[in-house]
Amino acid sequence: MRRVPVLLPYPFPEPFDYAVPGGLDPAPGDAVLVPLNRRETVGVVWDAMPDAVPAARVVPDAKLKPIMALLDTPPMTGTMRRFVDWVAAYTLSPPGEVMAMALRITAPAPLAAGWALADPPEAGVRMTPARSRVLAELAEAEPRAGTELARAAEVSQAVLHGMAQAGLIRRVPLAHASPFVRPDPEHPGPVLSVAQGEAAAALRDAVAAQSFSVTLLDGVTGSGKTAVVAMAGAVRGAVRHGAGGVALRPVVAHAADDVAGRGRSCGAGGCRRALGAVPAVPQPRAAGGG
Repeated sequence: MRRVPVLLPYPFPEPFDYAVPGGLDPAPGDAVLVPLNRRETVGVVWDAMPDAVPAARVVPDAKLKPIMALLDTPPMTGTMRRFVDWVAAYTLSPPGEVMAMALRITAPAPLAAGWALADPPEAGVRMTPARSRVLAELAEAEPRAGTELARAAEVSQAVLHGMAQAGLIRRVPLAHASPFVRPDPEHPGPVLSVAQGEAAAALRDAVAAQSFSVTLLDGVTGSGKTAVVAMAGAVRGAVRHGAGGVALRPVVAHAADDVAGRGRSCGAGGCRRALGAVPAVPQPRAAGGG
């Protein structure tokens, strides 16, 4: 039986082994849905541990729980997985908690359903002005969410269900919306002082050089080093060149204000989530075996 280590977004010291059922071929970095105690959770297939696990700690094949599904999401790259392990070792933190900050999903999002045009209806299907408005709205754009479609056509949900029973429209899955709004690097952002502007320009030039460098920002607390200069400089420069940026801060006392400031700096409402918020992960009551 094939088994793979799966790192879970909880404070466990190491990944859990899960059995690979037939039909699945998970690779390191793949996001998977696995059972944990009495619920389901999202994890990432991790790399094999470099040191051999003592035989006493190896879970027998018969007790392994199987992976439930592979999630349709980009895999976590090997560079990111090594970075997670390095941060966990450097900060003496559980690797799962570090990985949770890099995991874009912590639970499988339910697939919403909408309405689309069905095959041409059979002769004799009763048409009303309300039904005609619904068909006209779907002819312009489909699929449409039920609430949106009903509002645009000025009908009730009962009309939509009646049309579905008559074979005029059909239920279809809706594509998930992007969780983040793309930041705009040309957004003016906050007004910087002369010194802040010079520091931000130096950071943007360092990013544009696309070579390794270290920059020290010297300033008193509250001078805008992180929320203003770093975001207007390094991260803005990275986004402008089609890359990304990570802003790390050790103090979270003013996290809400800092996140709002970052959103204003990058000019996107979704940027506040992308750059400042980490999805909350429910803590398990007890560490169940994989």
